[in-house]
Amino acid sequence: MRVGLLNLDVGNIKSVFNVLKNKNKNIKLIETIQDYENQDIIFVSGVASFDNQIKKLKEKNFFDLIKNEKNKKIIGICSGMQIMFNSSLEGVEKGLGIFNENLKKFSIEPNTHIGWNKVFSDDNNINDKEFYFCHSYYAPINKDYLFAKSNYGEDFSCIVKKNNFYGIQFHPEKSGKNGSIILEYIINH
Repeated sequence: MRVGLLNLDVGNIKSVFNVLKNKNKNIKLIETIQDYENQDIIFVSGVASFDNQIKKLKEKNFFDLIKNEKNKKIIGICSGMQIMFNSSLEGVEKGLGIFNENLKKFSIEPNTHIGWNKVFSDDNNINDKEFYFCHSYYAPINKDYLFAKSNYGEDFSCIVKKNNFYGIQFHPEKSGKNGSIILEYIINH
């Protein structure tokens, strides 16, 4: 299995790359369309604003490729997940629209969800385990693609799945053993 990580020059590229390298020695940092085409699984990570991440995807000509991908498994982490939705209250750019929902801002104070929190799922690999979160915007619960949820003042989707697309709101690369388990599970699921 050939695994790639898009280099969008935002956020946590190095930490995600290192965790993925421990899982798959053949991890490739994706810089070009040709690099993209040669992979089976593509990770889109980021610690970035919604608009900045969308602009970077467009600048590097990955936006339409990912939006229309039917064969490769696409896994978004943090803002990489958020851009898979229609839009976000954080910005004005349109997202990829994979998940037909708009991101909202937490209403609880402080409105940034930072730290460890439990995740709940019908899947025992994930259910009742803690992961590290850092985000202010969230995907509402939608049973059509909900894989796992968490709560920060209200329930929100923290893992979503639709066809070949997965989104992970928390940071598996910062979540120790549980993060490693979930990455392995999604890569091989």
